[in-house]
Amino acid sequence: MSAQQPAKVRRAKLLRPQLGGGLIVRPRLLSQLNEGLGKPLTLVSGPAGCGKTTLLCEWLATVSAPTAWLSLDDGDADLASFVERVVAALQTVAPAAGRSTLGLLRMAGAPAGADLATEFGDELLDLADDLVLVLDDYHAVDDSQVDDFLTALLRYPPPRLRLVLATRVDPFLPLVQLRAHGLLAEVRSNDLRFTGGETRALLRDATDREPDADLVDLLQARTEGWVAGLRLATLALRRGGDLPALTGAELAMEAFLADEMVAGQPEDVQRFLLRTAVPERLCADLCDALLDPAPIGLESQAMLERLERAGLFVIPLGEDRRWYRYHHLFRDLLLRRLVETEGEAALRDLHGRASGWLADHDLIEDAIPHALASGDPTAAAELVGRHVQRALAEWRWLAIERWLDLLPPEQIQGRADLLLAQAWVQRLRGQIDAFVSTLERVEALVDRGGGTTDPAAVERWRAEAGFLRQVFLARYDLPAQKTLEAATRVVEVIPWETYAVASTALVYAGGARHLVGDHDGAIRVLTRARAECGDRSDPFALHRAQCAHLGLMAVWLTAGDLARCRQTAEELLALSIAHGLGWGATTARAYLGTVAYEQDHLEEAIGHFAAAVDEPESGSIQLVRASLGLALAQEMAGRRVDADTTVNRYLDRLIATDHTAAIPIVRSFQARLALGRGELAPALRWLRSSRAPDPGGVQEFEIPPLTRARVLLTEGSPDGLAEADAALDDLLRYARTVHSVQLRIALLAHKALVQQAQRRLPAALATIAEALALAEPRGFVRSFVDLGTPMATLLDAHVRQTDPSPLALRLVAAILTPSPADAVMPPPDVRTARAADGIAAPLLLDAPLVEPLTEREMDVLDGLAKRLSNKEIAEELAISLHTIKSHTTNIYGKLGVSGRRQAVRRAMAAGLVSTG
Repeated sequence: MSAQQPAKVRRAKLLRPQLGGGLIVRPRLLSQLNEGLGKPLTLVSGPAGCGKTTLLCEWLATVSAPTAWLSLDDGDADLASFVERVVAALQTVAPAAGRSTLGLLRMAGAPAGADLATEFGDELLDLADDLVLVLDDYHAVDDSQVDDFLTALLRYPPPRLRLVLATRVDPFLPLVQLRAHGLLAEVRSNDLRFTGGETRALLRDATDREPDADLVDLLQARTEGWVAGLRLATLALRRGGDLPALTGAELAMEAFLADEMVAGQPEDVQRFLLRTAVPERLCADLCDALLDPAPIGLESQAMLERLERAGLFVIPLGEDRRWYRYHHLFRDLLLRRLVETEGEAALRDLHGRASGWLADHDLIEDAIPHALASGDPTAAAELVGRHVQRALAEWRWLAIERWLDLLPPEQIQGRADLLLAQAWVQRLRGQIDAFVSTLERVEALVDRGGGTTDPAAVERWRAEAGFLRQVFLARYDLPAQKTLEAATRVVEVIPWETYAVASTALVYAGGARHLVGDHDGAIRVLTRARAECGDRSDPFALHRAQCAHLGLMAVWLTAGDLARCRQTAEELLALSIAHGLGWGATTARAYLGTVAYEQDHLEEAIGHFAAAVDEPESGSIQLVRASLGLALAQEMAGRRVDADTTVNRYLDRLIATDHTAAIPIVRSFQARLALGRGELAPALRWLRSSRAPDPGGVQEFEIPPLTRARVLLTEGSPDGLAEADAALDDLLRYARTVHSVQLRIALLAHKALVQQAQRRLPAALATIAEALALAEPRGFVRSFVDLGTPMATLLDAHVRQTDPSPLALRLVAAILTPSPADAVMPPPDVRTARAADGIAAPLLLDAPLVEPLTEREMDVLDGLAKRLSNKEIAEELAISLHTIKSHTTNIYGKLGVSGRRQAVRRAMAAGLVSTG
């Protein structure tokens, strides 16, 4: 599902319930809530039926700040679902909020609540205005990771966020500490109880007459101000009924009044109430499905509006009054009465009807529990099986994960299609051992016939399992022909119109075809696939179009055709923007940044990469390209603090999500940055601690084998140069084998420098000439410029011995012209820390400051500790935003850190700011 097509139930959850008639204004409670606006958390806690939701709706109608609403239920009882919903709620009023957090959530691995909260809190520093977020029914969430998420968020509360929790029970949050520090406002059940005056006003409004004092006293004593009981009583009084002597127990009164209220309705209304109580949220069309056959003359929308006017505990969600829900207690009573009057079989039948309607309207996550409640787990499994491919096409693998979690395990183990879906999720989560185990179960099940009599289905599953094994478990040194065969088999036997894997395999089929030497065939296959989609906008066509574009971009880039790669990426970006395709936008921008960087358009590259990292779908496989590309472009543009911050932020993501496979690539990249800064010691330390990796990932910004050769080149010993020369020869053979012009250019440039260092100048000149011949017609620049002065020396010798090419002259000028980076060498303390402690060493919290902070820098540091944005700090100190950025750069240098969070940690350890 695209970013512009949120699930319908999700929209209903984001709609604030609408206030009906007969409300009593309660100024004392509104005043309490208004006082809470000065604190990060307001807790509204009380039992069911005490008026929490009504009070908050009434209050929000008076609040001037932007407000967001999220109604929680059992479907939000896990961290991923909860955070997705919270971000969706905030984005109704702050569209950019939480984008990076969603990217972290969608990365491989399972981020802990505290890690997500850190990212989320940092993002919310950019909120321009105060924002109130209400989480209604928080008690429905029973997950310690969610509690950890909110606890971590409230440890350093974003200054613009006002969080309001409505709950039946106190959450597992540090309420005592929050209360002690004055960070918590509370409205408790005793506060929510109606006073005698409020009860009198409620009765007066309900009966249009001054209530009898004895009646007020009776109700006040029996209900103890319980709002739901009073509301039920007013309904009975409105119909002219009398109140008998009551026991005083809330449930007894509730049951009696509910019976009176339901039994006193016409038969068609009673039937409507009982049968439509099954789903948690309802609309007219869903009611029609539950009432089939509907009574003559009954229109569900009119009935819902009629019930709302009658005050029968029907709550409209949103101003358009399309979605409704019953009051929770009233719904519970209706369901009990349904079972009493029609039996358990009727209830199961209605659950089945609700599941069918919700599934037909793509509300799968709500349909599955109804299917299970209907007593048919097989139907629930079939429901997931029917929709999993579309979810894969829409990159909604987190939704697939939740669907599978709802099913009984035995329903998954016996179905190859669901096991394959589980394997995809495990692979995307980085759970390799589980992925292998699941794949083995699929293959064993398929060998036994797959539990089906459909031979075509068995062939589809066999092809998909073989593709997954070859693509995700094979080593890089296996021939690309095997990948081509596995991917082609999928493309041949699985129709792309209904199966996402067919288009996913298309990318690998096209890439592998190029790698085995059939470049024209690869372009032809991918171009034809793109054309097959035409103007279709269904999920499978859009998925295929994105995959075809990705395959083309990868092939063009490998072939060194930057112009065609850029053109294809621009087409994909336009398609993605038109249809709200976050994954496609991330991918397009990552490739646009790659091309812009190689062509030496650094600011353009920074713009594309930053946009890719900030996309909601930035958890995609292109994040490594975008993150490291952004850091490299920032480094070469002279923005070294930004570059370090980008690398550390990406490393934090990898650690938070336990995505250890990519960490060695980041360490290699840090060694590369160290070399560029003239810091050989940490690069050598990395070289000694790492092992020579396979020559894979050649499309990314960091190629560890190449960085190893560059470290050896910089070290300059005869043995090191010989090792670098041999390694580059091996890599060049690999590049020629896979027909990668892009890689050949970079390798030839490095090899020429090794030959120059070995005093083999004729060989070096011949090698650089070969590199230039490949690069000049294709527009490659940074592959040479990034190698610095030694490359300029070699190119100068090349120019003096031959007719100078425009590219060679341009490269010499670009290298010898001082860059912004030359003017912003990191202060000595930063370089010393790197040399002493190695790449990404632990922060030296107890190290003395090289230079004291100025008074103004202390003021700025205090703002950083308070998690204020740069703009807010500038406003508070009455100085310009540019000056703030200058101060923060100085602070980072003096503290020996590279980012805001490290600066605050270092400052707390040094006693420069409070740890409270």
